[in-house]
Amino acid sequence: MKILYVNGIKFKKMPSRTYQLLKKAMKDDEVYQCEWVYGDDVKEKIDECIERVKPDVIVASSTAGLFVTDYDIPVILINPVVDRQDLEDLFPDKDFSNYPEKPSKKSNRISVILGENDKVLDYKKAMEFFDNADIRIVKDEHQLNNIEPVIKELNILKKEWSGLC
Repeated sequence: MKILYVNGIKFKKMPSRTYQLLKKAMKDDEVYQCEWVYGDDVKEKIDECIERVKPDVIVASSTAGLFVTDYDIPVILINPVVDRQDLEDLFPDKDFSNYPEKPSKKSNRISVILGENDKVLDYKKAMEFFDNADIRIVKDEHQLNNIEPVIKELNILKKEWSGLC
């Protein structure tokens, strides 16, 4: 399986812990990172990554949730931002006018992992927005300390594709 990981908002390039954990845990799969920082054209970066990698599934954190559901590719969202207003509230000195208002729901399969101890975003807002998605609530924070729920979702997808479910 080809997995594309898209990070949430970053203001400088630095290694993504979630990507590193995914790569280590999914050693039998191909795991790629689509890295961007604030100021990049995020949609363009994601388009380029999708064209290059041709992923089977996208795992996206936080802000990337605004962008990755716009493709006909299964997605696993980790504490996704569900509207641009969240970003504007968190970073009032930044201009997010080129970010979507809300994520689309074009993806053919959306799984959402929400940390109930998220102090950055209100996980209940994401629950309401992604009401038809497969939602898992975990006792974790905005940046997951335990990557296991994501690994479980990826393994469920692998089983579905191999016809074992």
